[in-house]
Amino acid sequence: SGQALPLLKAAYSEVDAATEDARASRGAIRAGVARAYWGVLLAREGEEIAQGALESAEKHRILVDKSADVGLAAPTARLRAQIAASRAARELAGAAEGRTVAEAAFAQLTRLSPDTPVELPAPRPLRWDAADDARAEAKEKRPSIRSARGHERSASLQSTAQALSWLPEVNGRFTYVWTENVSAFNDRDSFWMVAIEGQWVLWDGGYRLSQQ
Repeated sequence: SGQALPLLKAAYSEVDAATEDARASRGAIRAGVARAYWGVLLAREGEEIAQGALESAEKHRILVDKSADVGLAAPTARLRAQIAASRAARELAGAAEGRTVAEAAFAQLTRLSPDTPVELPAPRPLRWDAADDARAEAKEKRPSIRSARGHERSASLQSTAQALSWLPEVNGRFTYVWTENVSAFNDRDSFWMVAIEGQWVLWDGGYRLSQQ
């Protein structure tokens, strides 16, 4: 069969592509955990910054109130200070909400407690000296790219198999039989037979053309 070998190679390519897809999925999970970790870290630091900004705005508002009471600040300054304090309180509430969302996502992904302590990881040196080196390695080793190549190779082999479907199919069979029931009509206890047959479909109503 002209299709047999290309289809077998295509199946192997699909297995390789599936393996790379699994590697890419594991990498995506690890990247998701890293994003969730950094999300919690940044959200908590953002809340601390917002808390400091609110405390500073409140101190400024109190100072402006005292200055306005003794006539050292205009009445509009008091209003501006109150607005700044309200804005800082609103930003703190938003930061707290962001922290809660980040912690919930981290807990759902890792099955850890939402209040699990996180700290800034130590810096890790890169394996590459330049961006071109990283891109070159990605083209050769990135699982998603290797998977795409496997699917492309499989599709090309399947196309070749469709083209080879125009060839005839040849089947062979070898049969060997042994028996202990030797009669007077046949004094041999073993028989063998070789059969070869071929089939060549020249026209199939356009099916192979439509497949190609």
